[in-house]
Formats: sequence, structure tokens, C-alpha cells
Amino acid sequence: MVSVSPGTNIQMTCSWSQGSVVASNFPNWVYQESGSVPQGIVGSNGNNNHNVKPPTTSDRYTGSISSRSAVLSISGVQANDDGVYYCALWTGSAYTVI
Repeated sequence: MVSVSPGTNIQMTCSWSQGSVVASNFPNWVYQESGSVPQGIVGSNGNNNHNVKPPTTSDRYTGSISSRSAVLSISGVQANDDGVYYCALWTGSAYTVI
């Protein structure tokens, strides 16, 4: 668990023990608010766009790949960002939560 002050900019990273995270891993970020079902918030189309978002995802969320890891950046953290964040990577035959 990480505690963050409102208004802070943060980055979460997702590394894979099998090697570098690359575009063909289609990194996706999933958010789960307490008592709710998980929902995809940022994904990748595999064409070097790692910031594909459904209309319900805030512009404060940005997905990227940097230094061999998937990265989720949240600018200006707000109280309603509280929850659990998961990274999922395509590992060749299925998505794996990392």
C-alpha cells in the first residue's frame, strides 16, 4: 500500500521477470475501487500507442513504456484515485497479471 498526498504526480511501473516489456506485450492497466469490479483504464494497441483509454478514463492517466517497463502515470492524484492498480501483459498465449 502506498499513501500519496492529493495533487501529487505519481508513476507506477510494471516489470516482467521474463524480459523487457515491449509493444507486443500490449501492456494494460486495470483499476479496482474497493467493492467494485476491476475496469481497464489504459491499454496498448501494439503500435507504439500505449495510452489507449476508454472514454471513462481521466486525462490525468497516461500509459507508456520506459526503461523496459510499463508505466502508468497519474497527474494531480485525487481521493477518488484510491484503489488497487494491476498491470497485465500479453505473454504469448494469454494476458498475465504482473
